Amino acid sequence: MEQSADPAYPFHPIRYSHTREADFFHQGNVQTGGGKVRVTRDQKTGNVLRTVKKERIADMNIYSPKRKFDWRISVSTEQKGESGGWAAEYRGSGCGTGC
Repeated sequence: MEQSADPAYPFHPIRYSHTREADFFHQGNVQTGGGKVRVTRDQKTGNVLRTVKKERIADMNIYSPKRKFDWRISVSTEQKGESGGWAAEYRGSGCGTGC
């Protein structure tokens, strides 16, 4: 990274920023269409960085009687929350589950 800061460096400079984020999970309601909502916040400021609504489509449970464990494959969709609409409800909410 030090080399890329040199003005004579012929390629695009490399920048690094270490962020500290925390995810909080909420159960969706009727307005959001159910599912789960993940709210990502900056740990220092508490500002909401992004909201994502996750809806499970299907599960496939695989039973393996000769093994010590079984498998589950889950298929879900994720919808990015915009500043308005359903995501606005979660932007002002408290820290939710996991505080």
